[in-house]
Amino acid sequence: MRKILFASLMTVAISALMGCKEKTREVPVIPVEYSDTKNFLDVMADKRTYIFLDDKSLDATVSEINKVMIDDGKLFISYYAGTGPHNEDKNISVFDMEGQFINKISRVGRARNEYVRLESWCLDTDLKQVIINDAFNSLKRFSYDNEYVSSLPLGDYDVWNVMYVNGHVYGGMLMPNDKADDIVEIKDDGTVIPLLPFRGLYDDNFSMGGGIGSSRQYMANDLKEFYHLRLFDNILYEIDGDKADTCKMFDFMIPAVNKEVDFLNSGMLDYRPSYTMENGSYFIFETNETDERGAINAFQYYVYDKSNEKCTRYRAEIDKDYANIIINFKIVGIDNDYVITRATPRGAQYILDNIPDKIPQSDLEMMKILVTRDNEAIILHHIK
Repeated sequence: MRKILFASLMTVAISALMGCKEKTREVPVIPVEYSDTKNFLDVMADKRTYIFLDDKSLDATVSEINKVMIDDGKLFISYYAGTGPHNEDKNISVFDMEGQFINKISRVGRARNEYVRLESWCLDTDLKQVIINDAFNSLKRFSYDNEYVSSLPLGDYDVWNVMYVNGHVYGGMLMPNDKADDIVEIKDDGTVIPLLPFRGLYDDNFSMGGGIGSSRQYMANDLKEFYHLRLFDNILYEIDGDKADTCKMFDFMIPAVNKEVDFLNSGMLDYRPSYTMENGSYFIFETNETDERGAINAFQYYVYDKSNEKCTRYRAEIDKDYANIIINFKIVGIDNDYVITRATPRGAQYILDNIPDKIPQSDLEMMKILVTRDNEAIILHHIK
């Protein structure tokens, strides 16, 4: 069985409470370098391709793209149709690599072969199936052509962020009685195996859930190793089957969380809304930097290179680097060939009206096309 790596954000060596083999252990530290380069894709990618999504075969506008995966020369894209509340109008549509619509993965309803509300999804690239996490505690499988395959009830267990890695289905799990495990494995018969316990921030007056990486994972289809980032930890976990052990630690993040740390008003980085994503070469996560009012004033990406075990931080300020953020910082997917970002007609119009001199001419021409369309576009940044 291949080993899977999970990254968590923690400030101490792992303990028995965290589900590991040893009570204490010295953990090697990964230093973080701070780059003057605003856009990490300038370092990772050598070219980008715009894909304008065909809007002629759809019954709704493709807006707020939130996840893209690629398999068999097809783009699987989840987005909000713009017709109702979030999640209730979330769709998965399949496009070819030219952006032409192929079909939807959509069977909304309450029957066994339907799902009530799409919470999360992933691709089983071995069986060529889409696994959908239904809001009513079940996993539904559909073929890439939208044919119903199976339904797996999960009873009282509420799962989020379903993931498929090396033949295994994983997910974050809200357990009965408000107990939680950050990562679990879900067997074919519905058995749930806890792998990494939940960790949160608690005091007498306040409690905050963990799992920033749990609900925000975007990953390649063919990972050989898999990292997981969890709130208030910074340990790399190595998962082999149902066993967890520590691996390494990042050298940043807030001090050890305790009652003396006013996390919400500390003026430090806000890790709660972070996104994590990875491919075979890189593990990446996004953080927001906030001002004293709590407003976001900068985006930061931490890029961990698996080959040389170095981590680099890239930072873009909203006021100074907005064009860069519009094109490069709205990441919705990654695989071993591409980092995938979304581009919106609204963002394109802002660039054309206010800062056309801030982007290359080739991108400017793409912005002119995008503002004439109803649907969002995606940008494939080809990894060197």
